Amino acid sequence: MLTRAEQVRIIGEVLGRPLRWAELTREQARQRLLDDETFPDSFVEVLLDGYAEMLAAPRPEITSTIADITGRPAHDLHEWVSDHLADFR
Repeated sequence: MLTRAEQVRIIGEVLGRPLRWAELTREQARQRLLDDETFPDSFVEVLLDGYAEMLAAPRPEITSTIADITGRPAHDLHEWVSDHLADFR
């Protein structure tokens, strides 16, 4: 399973330009959301709590389900980004 930083690096490689993932602290994320006039203040803590729960959860198990169903292995992220390149421009 790829980290967010690894995912962003791969997208950058396919796009041919360097990209990086910059992690925010909870307080930085809270402030950005509160500063966004289009984002409801009442949902800020709910969203941040949800993100914290996802980070604390066990990582998903990698399975062979795609290959079992389709008869071929799943695409890796590099292949998927290449196939959807127009979506990133």
